[in-house]
Amino acid sequence: MQSSLKNILTINTGNAGGGAETIAYNLSAELYRRGYHSKLLTGRTDPSSDPDAKNILMKVPGEKIWYEAGNFFDDLFGTQYLFYLPTWKLLAMEEIQRADVIHLHNMHGYYFNQLVLPFLMWQKPVVWTLHDMWSFT
Repeated sequence: MQSSLKNILTINTGNAGGGAETIAYNLSAELYRRGYHSKLLTGRTDPSSDPDAKNILMKVPGEKIWYEAGNFFDDLFGTQYLFYLPTWKLLAMEEIQRADVIHLHNMHGYYFNQLVLPFLMWQKPVVWTLHDMWSFT
């Protein structure tokens, strides 16, 4: 029996590479194969990692130049990922609006502004799988 939560959006640094990337991608891919509307929103995408990747992967919005500018200002002010302005576009994305639940994995890695998290949590139920201690250190 499948749950009524059919639309699952996962957010992670990437889809191929380390442990968190592998776990996030494998969960998204298995949900997709089981008939769920499962998408993985990433900062870095590798569509060659799996035949289903083209159906599952989505890139976090924003041009590279905006993230480079964000890095510059984060270095200048001693902040971490707070100047990644394109992340705010997520709140209006169709996939966010469609999601029944948002599953967060690694939220660090030069792609995501953490100030967006409370706004995501006000819109949708959020589950956060902690792969390391970054989120609270």
